[in-house]
Amino acid sequence: MKVSIIIPTYNGSHKILKTLKCLEKQSFKNFEVIVVIDGSTDCTADLLKKQKFDFQSFKIIEQANQGRAKVRNNGAEISQCDLLIFFDDDMRPLQDCVLKHVEHQKKYFESILTGGVGMDLNQCKTDFQLYRAHLDKKWGLALENKFEVQMTKENLFLSAANFSISKKMFFELGAFDEDLNDAEDYDFAVRAYKNNSKLYFNRSAFAWHDDFINCQSYIKRLREYHKFQVLLQRKKPELYAEFYLRKAIKPKKIKSLFFIFFTNIFWIKSIDGFNWLKIFPKIFKYKIYDLITTANGVYYPEKVQL
Repeated sequence: MKVSIIIPTYNGSHKILKTLKCLEKQSFKNFEVIVVIDGSTDCTADLLKKQKFDFQSFKIIEQANQGRAKVRNNGAEISQCDLLIFFDDDMRPLQDCVLKHVEHQKKYFESILTGGVGMDLNQCKTDFQLYRAHLDKKWGLALENKFEVQMTKENLFLSAANFSISKKMFFELGAFDEDLNDAEDYDFAVRAYKNNSKLYFNRSAFAWHDDFINCQSYIKRLREYHKFQVLLQRKKPELYAEFYLRKAIKPKKIKSLFFIFFTNIFWIKSIDGFNWLKIFPKIFKYKIYDLITTANGVYYPEKVQL
């Protein structure tokens, strides 16, 4: 089985080398690496061209900035291999991660595999990053102890940061929707499921996600995610009629006042600055982080300009 590993990157020169060094150490060696640079301005291409990597083939593709759906699609177009494995440029795949993807695809031909993703607590530098790692673990709790499970409509998801699919199947399903700059992986999973494709999760195909954001950038991400959730509902109402999309239904009465209290730049700057909240017990401060991020990122994004 010939394998292409596709890594999209935008101004990722400060992190992509970690991903590539981890790929050099993979137990499975029969793959090419394609890095697609999406209009970066940080000299990522110059950095990579100066490096020597122990890969069968290493391709650097530069393009004008077109968004993360388009950049992944372009990487898949360039590939000459049977199997596509996608990683983001801030991932650190464990030594057998690629092997796990290949073994799965040999066992379940023409399927989609999402691998495990998590934040490394030893790499977290702030209390808010520890909170984000806690959220990742909380969201994946239902599947945490299941090392290989076929997904259903109820637990359907796909992480474009760590997944594999045959090139043939990827394009038969229409690739990523290039109108989307967020939620494109969930949209792809829904279309695949509606096409009776089999989607799996295997935690053992694991990669660390060095997604070290702060409170402000996380709130911006929540706003972007919900914007594209709305776009999906408007663009594809028939497709999403039977699938769950998180709707930002604002709370009412006293509960609304409670959330509005946290819609102030003071809270965000407090977390990203000295962060006096970190002195409180975890269960309390994490609840406050929940309230601040939900209030400013989901319910009332218009109240605070970031």
